[in-house]
Amino acid sequence: MTQLVEIKNDENMEQILLSPITLNELSKVIEDSVRGAMIRLTPDPEKPERRIYGIQGLAEFINCSEPTAVKIARSKKFPRYQDGRKIFFLESEVLKGLRR
Repeated sequence: MTQLVEIKNDENMEQILLSPITLNELSKVIEDSVRGAMIRLTPDPEKPERRIYGIQGLAEFINCSEPTAVKIARSKKFPRYQDGRKIFFLESEVLKGLRR
């Protein structure tokens, strides 16, 4: 049975939690934590970023009129891309730009 001991250092207001744990258990906990963090932070290569095509598409995405979408696109809060004659925006960049 694992016994937890809590030590409080009133001087620095720090709390330390001691637990008798084997080196293998500690290694497993660290490995699981790192693996979980890497999975959360690694983008999913199977999901391509959603593109929003044209001013009309931008207006529909942000639920505004086309003239307002033109003003927002011209404000350069997020980048605009071009594929031949078609312009498009990346959904994540639009959302990030509108939060500013």
